[in-house]
Amino acid sequence: MVRSFCVALVAVAALLVAVGVPRVAAAAGGIVPAAEETFCFLSHGCWGGAGLPTQRLVAKVMGKSAQHHNARFVIAAGDNVYTKGVTSVDDPKFKAVFDDVYTHDSLQGIPFLTALGNHDYRGNFWAQVNYTKKNPRWYMPYPYYERRFPEASLTVIVIDTPLLERCWANKGKARWQERCWDHERQHAWLEERLAAAEADGVRWRIVVGHYPMYASGPHINHEWLKELVETAMARHHAQLYINADNHYLQVALKDGRYFFNSGGGAGYMPHKRSDKGYSRNPHTTFEEMQMGIGVHCVEDGGDVLRTRVVSAHGKELYSFDVAPAPGAAAHVREKQLRVLAAGSPHDAPPVTGRQDPHRAGGRPVDDIVAAPLGGGAATDHGGEGGPVDSGDD
Repeated sequence: MVRSFCVALVAVAALLVAVGVPRVAAAAGGIVPAAEETFCFLSHGCWGGAGLPTQRLVAKVMGKSAQHHNARFVIAAGDNVYTKGVTSVDDPKFKAVFDDVYTHDSLQGIPFLTALGNHDYRGNFWAQVNYTKKNPRWYMPYPYYERRFPEASLTVIVIDTPLLERCWANKGKARWQERCWDHERQHAWLEERLAAAEADGVRWRIVVGHYPMYASGPHINHEWLKELVETAMARHHAQLYINADNHYLQVALKDGRYFFNSGGGAGYMPHKRSDKGYSRNPHTTFEEMQMGIGVHCVEDGGDVLRTRVVSAHGKELYSFDVAPAPGAAAHVREKQLRVLAAGSPHDAPPVTGRQDPHRAGGRPVDDIVAAPLGGGAATDHGGEGGPVDSGDD
């Protein structure tokens, strides 16, 4: 009889999995991984707060989630060092906001794919690029870049939204050439990389930038960003945009694309609904004024990219599913499943950044990571003052 009871329990469990019972948070914090997970990564933003207690709390749940889900990398969506970035690759702030905070064993062997925020532009942002050579966990080979993960048929395209803002805000002005240091090459590059992902049949196409398009404020949603980036995403069927800038967790859905405000890194003061400029965005499907992270996993045999929004205390607050890009080649899926079944390394995917011989203001922009790493002027490739941005926090 005991055996019959156990068999019945197994059958019931199998039925529950088949019908898709919602997942729950683990009692010890973090999320219980689903059996069908094959490739996971995390996201957060607005995080570089010199080791604030709130930042450490988020770092703790990040470490537990990375362990539970065997995370392959972390997306860091800007404002990496409050409040004025860094001065050089030897700036002690790198240690204070990064090395001494994200200490969990599960976070030691995986890269943080890092984007630039407005606060990072207030310092020497080229030092953040060059820090890639000094610290193997910090990954920013250029202010904007692509990193593909063939084992999951997934690409992450990281853009430099403060630079896009500089180019837009200074057009027609005397300082345009200085402020828009790449002379608007980024937009063409984004189109090129999205088109290549589409042509290659990449199933999951993710764009990461600091500034929002469909958040609730108090920092504004930039219309020029929608014009430049959202239209390119629509043209090439990119399904997910991850941003920060607003210090909370929010999800919006517009024309079949998800916009995840992953600004819960807790590096600075949290935003409140009472803040001036806040107004719930009509495309919002979820919003909590909490700190936390995103946990993103390719699941169901490679047919779903599931995002779980997780609080700083490890509670799953919300989840949403993204389907593969339309037209993704069948042979790509077959190859993906073969690679996933065999297991895959966490590193060494192809990397694409700008390869332009143009040099702006004496700053090397073709192979920036080859610049000297010593102290002094050799590492200070720009970083002049703060850009036009969407707020002070």
